Amino acid sequence: MRKRLSLVLLAVLLALVALMKVSHAAGPTLVPGGTITTDTTWTLDGSPYIVQGGLNIGDGTNPVTLTIEPGVEVRFVADGWLAPRNAGTLIAQGTPSQPITFTSNAATPAPGDWRHLWFHPGSTARLAYCVLSYAGYNEREALGILSSDVEVVNCRIHANQDEGIYIAGPGLSPVIRDTAVENNGGIAIVQTTVDMNPTYQG
Repeated sequence: MRKRLSLVLLAVLLALVALMKVSHAAGPTLVPGGTITTDTTWTLDGSPYIVQGGLNIGDGTNPVTLTIEPGVEVRFVADGWLAPRNAGTLIAQGTPSQPITFTSNAATPAPGDWRHLWFHPGSTARLAYCVLSYAGYNEREALGILSSDVEVVNCRIHANQDEGIYIAGPGLSPVIRDTAVENNGGIAIVQTTVDMNPTYQG
């Protein structure tokens, strides 16, 4: 009787493990270039997301939010990029155990494989526990900030072809906190004007 019960329990456990594997087998998810026009969430189940060109968040007039769940990996083809436009929002808040990764889709990644994350004037971004690597296609910055409503916290920006962070525009006040910008091919952080007031901490 005990042996039969043990076998039944083992069968149940194996079935549960199989279901768990199936539930996380939806990815990879191919994302064509273009424009995200409605609020969208990229889930862990769909990871990795492979962005196949330039991808705008919003059309520049209507509010649109892309939310990326902790643990998701976003890969870009050559010259691929992700850019919230005016009224567009990117929420990519990972955790210490489940960071969000923005990286190359190449089999052997190298600096400059894809372009960048680019935050247009009027856009909003919240990045936490994100890793951004192998960007900078055609000698571009890995992270471009043209909006004040941007927070980059506990992130790592490394192994990119040129500048790590590029901040452009008078009066801007983004927040860069507890973030490592290291081993890039260009200057770590570039400010284009003196009349801006970014917050740097840690």
